[in-house]
Amino acid sequence: SSAFLGGTSNLVADVWHGVPEQDVPGAGFGARVPNAIWRAFMIPALRGTGDTPFPAPGPGCDAPGKFDARNVTLRALIQEAYQVQANQVIGGPDWLDTAAFDVNVKTGNSNASDAHPGKLMAEHVALIRSMLQALLADRAKLALHPATKDLETYSLMVADNGPKLQPAPAGESDEPKEQGAMHMGRQQMRMQIGGNQVYGIGAQSTPLDDFAQQLSRQLGTPVINKTGLHGRYDFNLHWNDGKGSSNESEPSLMDAVQEQLGLKLEPQKAPTQVLIIDHIQNPAETQARD
Repeated sequence: SSAFLGGTSNLVADVWHGVPEQDVPGAGFGARVPNAIWRAFMIPALRGTGDTPFPAPGPGCDAPGKFDARNVTLRALIQEAYQVQANQVIGGPDWLDTAAFDVNVKTGNSNASDAHPGKLMAEHVALIRSMLQALLADRAKLALHPATKDLETYSLMVADNGPKLQPAPAGESDEPKEQGAMHMGRQQMRMQIGGNQVYGIGAQSTPLDDFAQQLSRQLGTPVINKTGLHGRYDFNLHWNDGKGSSNESEPSLMDAVQEQLGLKLEPQKAPTQVLIIDHIQNPAETQARD
């Protein structure tokens, strides 16, 4: 089998050519066949759409030893620094969701070593989050405290007709994983974005705990994996974001999870840890006064 993924700011397409667990006569090597299919689809699909620039990237650890975020709100930075969702940050002024900033953080420790690469990445991410917390305290004078509150959350469960997930190829789904390390092999989740909105996920060798975490980001509230499925899976998920950035014929995210993956999102109220903001200042105003 072979595959090709490519796209523009308006449209992303992923072509897979093959038959699961079976060789395809004449499939060739590399991405020659799926690339030809991709071009045949994309050229007419994009005709007349014009040139649209890619949106500025959101907050992320885009390289070892580095964190870069552009035009990001302080609420989003708090979410990233403390690994919580939007509804877990309580309080704060209105500008917390509107005032935007560019943030660049370097750990000064981007050199490779003999350590396990997944463990290095996990340590890097933990250090970045610690530095973001210190940055928020210093520049925004952020003070907060944890509490527990009943919040609307979701449980990711197997739908009545069973899952429609494709297990990752043998040898990858059972790959051992060091404690605290991130899977660095074939695993990836590719976000499909239009108009600065995510409307699709292409996953390879992905555990459902990681998928639930990504769903949490899309829904803005915690999603807990209660499927009982512990393997790694390959799947594609597409939905209508309701904001004109995606194909209007696609189902909503909730319906897509059930129709395309054989899973379901069950809403429930559950005691959830939240962060209550006691004090925060706008860094731009503080800098102007100084």
